[in-house]
Amino acid sequence: MPDPAQIAAREEQLLTEIRSVIDQLDPELGERLRHLHPAQGVPNSVTMPDQYGLFVAEALSLLFRQAAPRPRGRPRSPRGS
Repeated sequence: MPDPAQIAAREEQLLTEIRSVIDQLDPELGERLRHLHPAQGVPNSVTMPDQYGLFVAEALSLLFRQAAPRPRGRPRSPRGS
């Protein structure tokens, strides 16, 4: 089993990468995430589980919105016009 310190370090690294992607995709959300944790770091899942959960939920929400398929082509005109 991995050492808890290694797990925490990997978690910190991955969440920092997610935050940098969010900053590029949606600077406003990046700013909101910074306000969730004033220390400018990433919330720790052990010491701040509520803030950590909110951070992850906001991050996933943005990433899913960015990945959602968008309609292609021209909009269809209504029938009967």
